[in-house]
Amino acid sequence: MKYMASAGDYQVDKPGRLIARAARISSGLGWAVAGAMFVTLIATIVRLLGPLIVRGGIDSGIAEGDTEAIITAGLIYLGLLAVQYVITAISQWSIAYVGENYLKQLRSAVFRRMLSLDMAFFSRSKSGVLVSRMTADIESLQEFASDGAVMALSNLLTVVGVAIALVLVDLQMALAVFAVVGVLALVTVVFQRQARRAYDMVRERIGQVLGTLQEGITGVRVVQAFTQESTQAQTFGRVNERHFEANMAAARAISWYFPVVALLRVVALSSALAIGTSRVVDGSMTVGTLVAFLLYLDWFFQPIINLSNVYNLLQSALAALAKLFSLMDEDVSVTERPGAYDLPEPVRGEVGYDDVAFSYVEGTPVLDDIDLQVRPGERLAVVGETGSGKSTMAKLAMRFYDPTDGVVSIDGADLKDVTEASRVNTLALIPQDGFLFSGTLRANLVYAKPE
Repeated sequence: MKYMASAGDYQVDKPGRLIARAARISSGLGWAVAGAMFVTLIATIVRLLGPLIVRGGIDSGIAEGDTEAIITAGLIYLGLLAVQYVITAISQWSIAYVGENYLKQLRSAVFRRMLSLDMAFFSRSKSGVLVSRMTADIESLQEFASDGAVMALSNLLTVVGVAIALVLVDLQMALAVFAVVGVLALVTVVFQRQARRAYDMVRERIGQVLGTLQEGITGVRVVQAFTQESTQAQTFGRVNERHFEANMAAARAISWYFPVVALLRVVALSSALAIGTSRVVDGSMTVGTLVAFLLYLDWFFQPIINLSNVYNLLQSALAALAKLFSLMDEDVSVTERPGAYDLPEPVRGEVGYDDVAFSYVEGTPVLDDIDLQVRPGERLAVVGETGSGKSTMAKLAMRFYDPTDGVVSIDGADLKDVTEASRVNTLALIPQDGFLFSGTLRANLVYAKPE
């Protein structure tokens, strides 16, 4: 059992809509999904034939003393095992293929969307949380794609198939077993509600851990400059302790549920054995039928336990999807307007700030009533204290942000009305802090214009 290790507190209120949206992202995987489901269904059917072969071997072979019937049943059973192995391997590979291809498409879509977001988004978002979207959240989806999806589909089909088989083998004993299953369903609902609350807290606390970790590493020079290593470690320790407490709450939910499931399994097996034995004695049931029923019953509870495990993986995956989609749904405040036009050639290069005001946070102005004209060929130095808005003026000229009030223009054209391509080809910013991408020096030098 693994806990949900994805950051952020997200309630998945409408999982159906979330799954439907996730399905729309996939491209060209429809036939692969259908094929994986079909192969898994065949693997389940082949496995469910096993107890029926055992019943025939006992009733027609052992009970009748027919050696040929015993050998025949054994060979058929071995053949079924071989077929089951091959088809199960194909099923697991097919589901993994679908899952990994989907994650590849989703990862690319999220990253493309993230790169298209404006500077305002990155200013208010912690880099540690954004990294966790592409690591912890994708890892939750990866775990479900590689393990959970296979378990969910195969065990769900097994539960349905075994339930049908129990009814067909013996209706009376099946009804007695289903009464125990009803109790199990009630216990499972209680567990899921308790576990969901615990896992929501785990997701919230791991987000705090990542945020505190990122803050401490990013600001390590300040921490060491003021010899605050101990204080920063204590802050992280408190956050880490709360994360531990959330995980232990999840562990408590698990600690009582699975022993109860094991107990109910024993109760169901004991009830079936008691009823079946009495019916074998009075001649209304064969020994082979009883053995087949017990085999099916043993297969019935284990998939239910597996589905409880899968439920946790599913909740984690849904929470991860919710967070990734919330990232993709972020509004972009700086966009190219309909009808935007290219700057007329040749561009003279006159930059204007007309009554410009700007605030990163509403109610806290950084710039106010800025009127400035930089004519072609002029060089202008903007001098001021730290935080006075020097870099902000450059960011407005590059249209990393739009002014709260006023107009930033080039050659008299409002930057909001200029196409992105024309603006990028006209304006250049040389930041005070250089940045190198991984790769060669040449690749970095020609990054903007590879030609």
